Amino acid sequence: MIEFKYAPTQRHLMRRRNHLYRRLENENLNHIVRHEFKYINAISIEVDKPSEALNYLKTLHDVKRIWPVSLISKPAMEIQHGGDSGTLTAANNMTGVIRVQKELGLTGKGMKVGVIDTGVDYTHPALGGCFGSSCRVAYGHDFVGDMYDGTNSFSEDSDPMDNCNGHGTHVAGIIGAHDPESGFVGVAPDVTFGAYRIFGCTGSTADDIIMKAMEMAFDDGMDVINLSLGDQGWADSPTAVLGNALADKGMAVAAAAGNAGDKGAFQVGAPAVGHHVVSVASVDNAKVLQFAIIVNGKEFSYVTETGHPINAKTAGIVATSSEPNKSGDGCSAIQTDLTGKFALISRGGCFFDEKALNAQAAGAVGVLIYNNDIGILTPAAHDVKLKIPVVGLSKEDGLAILQMLSSSEKATVETPQEHRSFDVPTAGLISSFSSWGLSADLDIKPEVSAPGGQIFSTFPTKMGSYATLSGTSMACPHIAGVMTLIRQARGGGRALDALTLRTLMMNNAQPFKVFQKDYFDSVARQGAGLVDIHQAINSKVLVQPQSIAIGDIKHLAANNEYKITVENIGQDATEFRLKHLSAASVQAYGPSSYSKSLVPLTKPQYTNDQGSAASVEFSVSAVNVPAGGKVEVLVRIHPPANSGSIPPTIYSGYLVIHDQRTNSDVHVPYAGLTASLHDMGVLLQNSTLPMVELPTKNVISSTSPGLIVFQLSSASAMVVIDVVSAAEKSKTLGTIPGGYDTFLGRNDIMDSHDILGLEWRGNVAESFEAATSRNKLLPTLYSTGTLRSSFHHNLRVASNGTVHSQAVTGVKALPTGKYHIRVSALKMFGNPANSEDFDTWMSPELDVQN
Repeated sequence: MIEFKYAPTQRHLMRRRNHLYRRLENENLNHIVRHEFKYINAISIEVDKPSEALNYLKTLHDVKRIWPVSLISKPAMEIQHGGDSGTLTAANNMTGVIRVQKELGLTGKGMKVGVIDTGVDYTHPALGGCFGSSCRVAYGHDFVGDMYDGTNSFSEDSDPMDNCNGHGTHVAGIIGAHDPESGFVGVAPDVTFGAYRIFGCTGSTADDIIMKAMEMAFDDGMDVINLSLGDQGWADSPTAVLGNALADKGMAVAAAAGNAGDKGAFQVGAPAVGHHVVSVASVDNAKVLQFAIIVNGKEFSYVTETGHPINAKTAGIVATSSEPNKSGDGCSAIQTDLTGKFALISRGGCFFDEKALNAQAAGAVGVLIYNNDIGILTPAAHDVKLKIPVVGLSKEDGLAILQMLSSSEKATVETPQEHRSFDVPTAGLISSFSSWGLSADLDIKPEVSAPGGQIFSTFPTKMGSYATLSGTSMACPHIAGVMTLIRQARGGGRALDALTLRTLMMNNAQPFKVFQKDYFDSVARQGAGLVDIHQAINSKVLVQPQSIAIGDIKHLAANNEYKITVENIGQDATEFRLKHLSAASVQAYGPSSYSKSLVPLTKPQYTNDQGSAASVEFSVSAVNVPAGGKVEVLVRIHPPANSGSIPPTIYSGYLVIHDQRTNSDVHVPYAGLTASLHDMGVLLQNSTLPMVELPTKNVISSTSPGLIVFQLSSASAMVVIDVVSAAEKSKTLGTIPGGYDTFLGRNDIMDSHDILGLEWRGNVAESFEAATSRNKLLPTLYSTGTLRSSFHHNLRVASNGTVHSQAVTGVKALPTGKYHIRVSALKMFGNPANSEDFDTWMSPELDVQN
């Protein structure tokens, strides 16, 4: 993809593009235009001589930047309950949706919402039963076809049917289902849908296909679009850039924050990191339809990965350990005779498969795995040797059953086949899977929370009609529906601009606390808090900006001063009182025995002591604002007093503006980092990584490549892998093929599978294309303790969607000799022209024979 510099008019824009096409032809560079974007000055093309074309494009003064066409994976989906239609209004009650539907008559009628996803099963009765201009699903397009997986040809047509996945249908139901038989309704049950299918039945999609769909949705007049998808990206990622542009033009854009809650901070990806895109976190639902397991007459809810109930006769139950949440429970051979019994095993210490196989070997007829953290778990057990059911329980239920076993000589288990409604202990609190922010550049992401944990909604009729799924993919459409109703209430269509809509929603969200604690969860986890649609619609105050991104300790505002503007949008003068609400600080990085530098914690540590919280001063304690008037207030937000003595910690909180007229509070979230991102390590360096795995005979050549492997402990805007002369280490001989990449997210340093790798054949790149060959820094895998011996790289996506392997041209073999590999990762806020701004690793001496 190529983005051009600013064009003042559409005529200038088209002239610039046509001029480029002619210049490519004059240079004998054959090309196919994949897409011309209308709302950012960009195109995507395929060329038959990528090396020459890229070198030529880099010389053009009107080219702003070049992106590779990248693949984005289809969201992972765990079906917690497939079942018949039913009424489950808990999620809508939590956010005030039911109230505004009943009291204000808001249903989304006359509004349009675009679902960019796997398509929509428009034959579903709750979604209108048909597709076309007189139907609820009135707009749509299939950009890819069933067989497209991101690596083959796509086939476009006008039918956006979701016939093999269900994700998009579930999303659409959350936004606007209306089942006339059961009474099941979504947030905006009379909304008109646009269904834009960008995923096939399996695999991934290309980001420019997503962008095609975004632009079509805008042209079709969608008031809101939902993007329950994403990858590790930056605000400069093309989907985020286009999302910003479309929001600026009036279409509200909601994007899922991601489901990497177990990987630590700074995991929100694109397009959710777009500065004008609404990034959505997930909270758990208040009630859920699940299957029940009855132990000694008491019901407990459980989930299976298949979404189907277990079917077993009355059986006994035995705990493999009497110790609550014992580490490694069930990870070795089980000596207890489990014949005819269910095994109760704690999560942790090994894979679910190992626990289940050990229980099966001991004679168990089923396995109950209970969580070692908040919430219920879905156990992924796929071993072909496994013949017994494996179900997941919450930590609380598992411990309750364990207690029952300790006080009873025997316990019986029954497994009824019908689903039942259960209360959720973590209702309204952050879902364990919801990704932590902030963004890579410390922007406030996520921005708002909505129910996404254990959400019942529509599913393709051929796949059961209804299902319960969890993910920020489910929270995002709730917010899309909420934004639709707010817009309907405030003039309809796009009358309320997208950025003011976001501010209203964030101002009026309700911050919530950490589970079983008396302090508020971090802004990096919940954003502004749980959306409150009733207050947002009725609010008589607007406070700008919608959030304050403080940045790190070296990028603070002068005198720690920030300004907020309090606008009275009501019809009466009123007094607003100002106060501060502190949230828990969160240690995001810590020391490690396996790294020279601080590493991200996969489970950030909460702290609630005063020394790790910000202090806040307002220039005034209250302001009187006339109807329609505005008042500017100066706020000083001081970093925590102990910033210099604690590991990198995210501190956050809320500026509270109390409206005396309505006796209600609005909030402006803020967040910052106690450390300097620039001063923190980017490359994980320990006794193992980075490394160069040598081929047989320990000699690298064109036919026997070495494998360069490393992890990033922080995101990096640029990674360069160079060759250095062993005889003269100050002499750089060039970048290796594929050794230059930009805007990389960090790795999960606790996951040995989550690494970056690149082969090296004793050569250097002679062209920019060779240095930036596609998919050069791919996550690779350890296999039985060793790295894979080959990498899938040097790919290009054709205009029909096919990904072709291609030989990289523009490379030069180095003379036989001794060399070093140097891996350099740009530190945050660093200058690429300054070598001191890179975190660098030099390999041991390497033998090359060419």
